[in-house]
Amino acid sequence: MRTLLVHSFLAASLALFVPGDSLGFKVEAKTKLTKTFESKLDMHSTEMSITFDGQDAHGGMEGLKITFADLEHIEVTDEYVAVVEGKPAKLLRSFDKLSGKTTQNVEPPEGVEDAEAQEETHDKASELEGKKVSLAFKDDEWTATWPEGVKGDDDLLEELDGDLDFLGFLPSKSVAEGDTWDLDAKLFNKVMSPGGELHLKESSGDEESEDDDKIGQAIEDNLGGKATAKYKGTREEGGVVLAVLEVKAELSSKGTVDEDEGKAEIDATMELEGEVLWNTKAGHLHSYKLTGKMAFTMESSRTMTFGEESHEFSQKVRFEGEVEHTAKVE
Repeated sequence: MRTLLVHSFLAASLALFVPGDSLGFKVEAKTKLTKTFESKLDMHSTEMSITFDGQDAHGGMEGLKITFADLEHIEVTDEYVAVVEGKPAKLLRSFDKLSGKTTQNVEPPEGVEDAEAQEETHDKASELEGKKVSLAFKDDEWTATWPEGVKGDDDLLEELDGDLDFLGFLPSKSVAEGDTWDLDAKLFNKVMSPGGELHLKESSGDEESEDDDKIGQAIEDNLGGKATAKYKGTREEGGVVLAVLEVKAELSSKGTVDEDEGKAEIDATMELEGEVLWNTKAGHLHSYKLTGKMAFTMESSRTMTFGEESHEFSQKVRFEGEVEHTAKVE
């Protein structure tokens, strides 16, 4: 899933911090930071059904079990070319490593003759790996271009997001230990897809279908729910003073996607919790780890015509599982 731009929130100094420490962005121009992100998703089917003209047409396949796992690893180096009014304004981003792996296992129902479990594993890679792009923030959005003197496929620049600083986790005013504040639910689109559309593709060479693209976009566009952060004070790790933010989120997304000769109703939910650590002296994200549960239901329906007769076909599938997102900045 690709991310949407979330407006950044800057924070004033925390009353309990020693002078010079604050929950704000302090990175100066010409600074370089290496940022590493990992996302893990493990899901399994819990419901599958097929109907034809309202009648069960599952064909005895109710016991079919599908599991899949998805892992993505992202490493980039950002050089802050320009910082304006305490916000990143222009970046030179190097895509150091973009990789991933997907595994899918299909187990047939018990008792089905001549049916064997099938497992497929594919590595993922991106043509952006090893490349550099310039990112500029203007009119509330990031625009990507190739650096001067560099030529590349412009399609790779579409929907890249420069925001990997996650200022949206910060409070908009001074806080004391125990204080809480609300977070924008769409901030978690960035957590799920750091850096935007990075064009990570499976080694099978299969392109993402237009319908898959629409589904991912619908989930992002309609993501809502309640999310909060709580200031838990500071702790020291490796000689670095870190502000500890406890994050909890209950998110959901519903929408309708037009498909060929039909439509799909989607319903996704996610519960996340964990810690966001902020480097108070350097003034940037140090790390985060957010884990939780996710469920996804899709019901597709379409009209099928045979001769002069029309028939209604419907298919419903539900997956449930666990998700983990981590980040490290240094």
